[in-house]
This record gives sequence, C-alpha cells and structure tokens, in this order.
Amino acid sequence: MPAIEPIQAAHENTENRQESPNLGDPGQNRCLARKDRVNHPVDVNPLADQDPESGAERLVATAYSPARPAGSAPVTSREIVIARDSAIVRDATSGEVLRQFEVARGTSAIFPPSLALLQRMVRRAEREGDIWYNGQFTTPVLVIGAEGPVLDTLAFYARGVDSLRTYVARQQVDVALDDAGLISGASPSSAWLGLRYVRLPDAEADAPWPSEVTDYSPPPGAPYTAEEVRLTLPDRSWLGGTYTVPSNHDRMVPAVLFLSGSGAQDRDGRIMSGYRPFRELADALARSGIASLRLDDRGVGESSGEYDGFMLDALARDAVLALRWLRSRSEVDPDRVGMVGHSEGAVVAMRAARQVAPDALVLLGAPASKGQQVVAWQQRYGAERLVRDSADDRRTLLVDSLVREASRLTDLLSKRSEAFRSLVRHDPSADARRLRVAALVIQGGTDRQLPPGDGARLAEALGRRGASVTLEQPPAVNHLLLADQVGDPGLYLTVPDRRLAPGLTALVVDWLARRWF
Repeated sequence: MPAIEPIQAAHENTENRQESPNLGDPGQNRCLARKDRVNHPVDVNPLADQDPESGAERLVATAYSPARPAGSAPVTSREIVIARDSAIVRDATSGEVLRQFEVARGTSAIFPPSLALLQRMVRRAEREGDIWYNGQFTTPVLVIGAEGPVLDTLAFYARGVDSLRTYVARQQVDVALDDAGLISGASPSSAWLGLRYVRLPDAEADAPWPSEVTDYSPPPGAPYTAEEVRLTLPDRSWLGGTYTVPSNHDRMVPAVLFLSGSGAQDRDGRIMSGYRPFRELADALARSGIASLRLDDRGVGESSGEYDGFMLDALARDAVLALRWLRSRSEVDPDRVGMVGHSEGAVVAMRAARQVAPDALVLLGAPASKGQQVVAWQQRYGAERLVRDSADDRRTLLVDSLVREASRLTDLLSKRSEAFRSLVRHDPSADARRLRVAALVIQGGTDRQLPPGDGARLAEALGRRGASVTLEQPPAVNHLLLADQVGDPGLYLTVPDRRLAPGLTALVVDWLARRWF
C-alpha cells in the first residue's frame, strides 16, 4: 500500500522563444497536472508527491535527451526524499542512496524552472504565511540543479492582489495568478530570460508521462529464461507478464503465481524506485528450480483495461485463470503449483484457492482481520502519528477526533465505491478457515499496516482443517518486507535499502523447496 499520494501541481510548457517574455495565457486548462518541459540540453520532467500524514515529500527529476527516440531510457533520474529534518538523494532507477544530509524542518524540494513545483509553494505561502496580508513569505528549500541539490531560501513578495515576485537560486520570477489562485503564467529573469511560460490546453495537460523503460529480462548469465506472455481473459481484455522457467530442466518443474498488493502495480510489485520484490523472488526461485508467472495489474504496463473499481472477486477470477494457465504448461508439474501473494494479493490468493486448490500458499503481509478493522487500525495509527508531538492532555482528544473524521470519510467512500465496500467487508480469516492447503505466513515485526498479531491469527485459521502451516515473524521488517526498525508507512521512502530484508527471500525459497523437492 503506497504511503505517498500525488500532489497536484501546475502544468506548463516552457520553451525558448524569440518574443518578449510575458505572463502568458491561462488557456482552457483549469486542472493542475504534473509535467514540465524545459529547453535545456536535456528535457527535465519533475514529479512531486507527498504523504499528507507524515509530511514526507518526494521529488523525482528525470532528464531525457531532447532528440530521444520513443521509449529511450533517461539520461539521469534522481529521487529526492525529505522527511522531517533529513534528506536523501537516490538514483531513481536503482534506488541506490547517493547522498544523505540534514535539512531544516519545513524544507521542500524545488526545481527552479518549474512552475509546477512553484504552484505548491504558492499554496504554502497562502496557507502558512498569509502572503496577501503580510506581503512576504520565506521558506527553506532544496534546489535541484545541474550541480546537484543545494540548500537555499525561497522568498515570495506580494505585488498587488494577483501576482507575486519570487527569488530562489539567484533567479527572480514574477508570476500571475488567476481567480482560482492558480499560476496562469510567468516572466522569468536572468538565466531564464527569453523563456515564456504558458498553460497547456486540457488535452495536452492530461497526456501521460513518458513511459519508464523497464527491463524484465533475466540478468546476464542467469540459469533461467524469461518469456513475455499475454493471458486473454473472458471479457476480451488481457494480462501481460513474465513467465520465468529454470534452464536445462530434465523433468517437470513446480511453479508459483505472484499476486501483488493493493493499488495498480506492475508485475514486479513496484511502488517506488528500486523496489521490485517479485523480481527478486522470481530470480531466487528460478535459481532453485521453481518456475513463476508474474503479471501486470489491469491497466498497467502490458495489461489492458482499467484497474480502478476492480473488486476482490474479479481479481480472484483473474488469479484462477492465471493459475490454470500455469498448470497447462507442458514443463510445469500441475500437482506442484502454488501462489505467492503480498498484502491484498494474499487475500486474493486465499479467495482464488477455494476454486483451484493450489498445492501451496505463501502469504506475505496478509491480513487476518476484516477489512473494516484493518482500515480502523490504519486510521488510528495515522492519527497517533499526526499528534505525537502534541501535549499529553491534548493527544487523546486529537486522536479520537481524527479517527472519527477518518471513519466518516471511510463510510462515505464505502457508499460511493463498490470495490472499496467489498474490501472493507471482506473477512480473510473466513476464507482461511475453509482451506486445507500448506501455507507459509510471513508478517514483519514492524508491519504498521496490519493490526498486531494478524499473522498469528491467520496461521491459526489456516490450520483449522489440519493443513501444515508455518508462521514466520522476522523482526525489524515492515509491511513492504524491507529491513526497517520503525515501519512507519509515511517514511517508506527514507528506508535506505529497497531490496527485500536479508533472509526473507531464503524463508520463501527454502520453504517451497522443502515441500517440492
């Protein structure tokens, strides 16, 4: 479950023009999108998002060659994460930490030519600094430039009632605001003199981001093959994915189907750069003689359709079809086929298992509590995090108030979304009690997205009918199965290593190997 939610930001096209700079034309676009094009030696696409509870924010700046052919890899891609008083700079492709340093609390990342990011800061100046009354507002920023991130101060000065003058990174930019408080255009100075910022029409503003180049092929010298596959579904849509098979097998091999957690994810289960848990597991399993199938969710990558609004039973039907596809392969032993599910994917696996009777289940970060109880737990944890710095005599009242408000929002969402309603009403333990299948249950010791003890409760439910069930609770492992002493979902982006926690892959591989070999 991703902890970071997208911030809406202004969407403009910045191009080098011969005409005099002016404040531009707001055009037809009243929505705020998240893309910029700057006429540098490279095209830079900045994307910003933030966890509204913890305040952790992220800026991903990806640079492309202006003359790149479609689908080309970026020149560079950097991810900057700021959480409280710390900042981390990563390679956004590999997840490798390049720098880590201290910043002032309240620091935000900014890319100076981007009005998209400046729009966020205008909102902050209005909200925190009452810019139109006080006339000025300053805040610490981490400026992203050619020489890397540099600490600086962003200053706003009001000019009348509909424009602001800003100073940052030795640059001055005058911005005009429309009646809704959105930046409608800007007049830069100095190094950016000659640029004209204009708002794109709706059709262009809603255009997709340049697709990230993703390589699903095996690493050089790997003792297995990885085949691109497409599974056609009864509704004529399809699921694209990767089918991994050990090389040089002289007999039929066991196989597993991977099922990802909530939210639209690709076949690797990726929700942030450098985090590809299913790729890691598929690689390790193939090296141990076990084939696997991992699929893009509907509407993601090579899969057609849309993910939004897709309900639990429909996801389970897709899983049933995929497992039957695995069993139909000539190189796969149909009696040694299992499912590996993470979070909601584990719930889907248990629901699908009622129809296809797999030989084994691996359930990672799987809930045992009803969906409504899991949501309530997450709401209370989030509320306590929000007020942890409040005075003791206010903390309990604030938490209770925040939980009540969150519960009202949950009720509203349940009324409007059939998919969400099916999730919060679902009882995973009820499905577990109906199964008789060998299972491995893993719940990390710092998993803050599930109620404490859910792993043990799920293992007990799975064992009701006499099946062999193994429970593993590795300490200092969060819901994403990363090594993490804290486990706060709002700080996932700051976890240094985005590979699966040491020893976790071995738990899965060894358990399956003992069962099948």
